[in-house]
Amino acid sequence: AMDQNAALARITNPVEIMRARLAVEPELARLAALHANAAEIDELRGFVAAGRASHSWRQYDLADARFHRQIAEAAGNAVLLAVYD
Repeated sequence: AMDQNAALARITNPVEIMRARLAVEPELARLAALHANAAEIDELRGFVAAGRASHSWRQYDLADARFHRQIAEAAGNAVLLAVYD
């Protein structure tokens, strides 16, 4: 996956990445809302709390990235998770 990500990074740009995220993330959020279990929801709450308690941009960015990845996992769709990654 890392080799694929590196190859993709060489042929894309931030605008394309944002367009892809806008296409994929709403569906991931919808599926997560339908399928997330209690443990996944607790993890999401923890990442939100960590973001709010952050004392640096780096801390916030890490919590935010983990929050979005958890949504993608909670969606329960391996193909969409791979696209997200």
